[in-house]
Amino acid sequence: MPLTANAAFTERHKLITTGIVSPAAGLSLFHSLPAGQVWQIVAVTFGLTTSAVVADRRAYVAVRNGGNINQCSTSSYVQPASQAYNYYFSCGIAPLDATADVDRIYAPLACGMQLYDQDQFVIIIDHIDPADAIRDILIRYYGWKED
Repeated sequence: MPLTANAAFTERHKLITTGIVSPAAGLSLFHSLPAGQVWQIVAVTFGLTTSAVVADRRAYVAVRNGGNINQCSTSSYVQPASQAYNYYFSCGIAPLDATADVDRIYAPLACGMQLYDQDQFVIIIDHIDPADAIRDILIRYYGWKED
């Protein structure tokens, strides 16, 4: 006898990858969910190109509700000036800096990071310069409609 999928289970367990429009240079990313949506984020990738202005930048990904940060993950490593690094935040990943793998920084993501339609997904860069650019943003998540 063939198995049939439970529609509610299937709807709630779709693994989706979506690109997010990059913010203007020098700005952090603030992405709001569509009304009625729930996302459980399992991975985030993005690039950061830093200007020649001397300062170490550190990347954070977080869930924000109003002005409050509810969940946050941070890179254990900083990015110096005049570099283009790619960041990989994922559940269960061990931190690894860019010197170990050319231009990639791997960072753990708070597992179970859930967003509801009143929340924002944010990427914040400490010491961001007006010429720094966050680029190539991809989010991998389980998505469903709020009950």
